[in-house]
Amino acid sequence: MMIDKTTKLSVPKNTGIKGFLRAIETVLKVPFIQKIEINAQGEISYLHQVVEAESPLDPLVFFDDLYPWASIKDKEMEELNLGIYDSSRTLVRLLDVVTAQNLKPLAFIVSTDTVLYKWMDVTSFFEPKTKNLCGIKILEDEHLPDTTLLLAAGLEVANDLFIAEKTYKVEISANGLKDIV
Repeated sequence: MMIDKTTKLSVPKNTGIKGFLRAIETVLKVPFIQKIEINAQGEISYLHQVVEAESPLDPLVFFDDLYPWASIKDKEMEELNLGIYDSSRTLVRLLDVVTAQNLKPLAFIVSTDTVLYKWMDVTSFFEPKTKNLCGIKILEDEHLPDTTLLLAAGLEVANDLFIAEKTYKVEISANGLKDIV
């Protein structure tokens, strides 16, 4: 006898459309799908029929290659020890280094639990209200430490991190956060 089973699947932040498509593609491979619902919080729930005596395995969906880190991990990375306490001066210096090498900033990348916003608030009395900083998007990635600030840069301005030529890394704790946390 067949029974209905509802299963939920969460699409991680910053995997974007590709994350949703990967999750939906995986769900569509599940036998006897009856209904699929997607909400704005990144959750997909689906109703499917299973044999009552069986305990079906939920499909595994791997999103690791869709995170921002996956796009830049094989690119050249330069770690900058700017020795600057103030967040606004650090960001200006970071952008200056990028443009001095004839590159264009593509995106800042931080942890999902980043201390970037607290660091900016405490040292510069400024906290961004959006996921943009100086017109550059801020992407979150759960694979990064909370004190790491990355800036991906490429030869041209684009929305795709795959064109990044180089990534610049600043450790926020090295820039004074340890004194305020």
